[in-house]
Amino acid sequence: MTERSCTSLQNPFPGLRAFGPGDAHLLFGRDAGIEEVISRMHKHRFVSVLGASGSGKSSLVMSGVIPRLLAENSEGKRSWSYLVLRPNNNPIDALATELSCLSANAGFAYVSPMAASIALNNDSEGLADIVNRIRKNLRQRIILIVDQFEEIFRYNSEQSRNENISAFVNLLVSAIKEEDTGLSIIVTMQSDFIPECARFESLITLMNTGSYLIPQIKGVGYSEIIEE
Repeated sequence: MTERSCTSLQNPFPGLRAFGPGDAHLLFGRDAGIEEVISRMHKHRFVSVLGASGSGKSSLVMSGVIPRLLAENSEGKRSWSYLVLRPNNNPIDALATELSCLSANAGFAYVSPMAASIALNNDSEGLADIVNRIRKNLRQRIILIVDQFEEIFRYNSEQSRNENISAFVNLLVSAIKEEDTGLSIIVTMQSDFIPECARFESLITLMNTGSYLIPQIKGVGYSEIIEE
């Protein structure tokens, strides 16, 4: 066995931050969950990944699901691209910014932040419309990841929250109902915010068919993490 200096090894633990797409080689013990989320996304085009705070929701999606899908690009199966949205206190304008940034990449038709914002704020089908505008061919598939979806409930004041949340939810639901957009949506959310979602019938309908609850890692999963 060849001896290696401890100083030559990189720390495989990112600390408190979630694993990202560049950390796929460090994520272990979650293969079954990754495949399940991908399967549900292909079937329903919407998946809500639920779990307690710190359970690894974002890491599963960003370091597990996304790299697996992007690998299909090199295999010629599809052409996947993704954008990550943190809703904060104005999810629609944040979404407009991220869509514009995505459209600036090679292979997409450009949509300005202002044009995206107008489309999203004025029409419940605005998200589907923008995705259709920026895609140049039917092979292009876009994944919208709404990370920490619970922020839409945390940051909106009681006075404005219902209007803001309803408009944002309607954008997501309408885009999923539009079959030819080439858009899939994955949201990560702390499970204790499910009662908040239940107030929106269209949203909970999507969640009832496309939710994945993060399980605790046990036995074989722990061994895989430690050994790998």
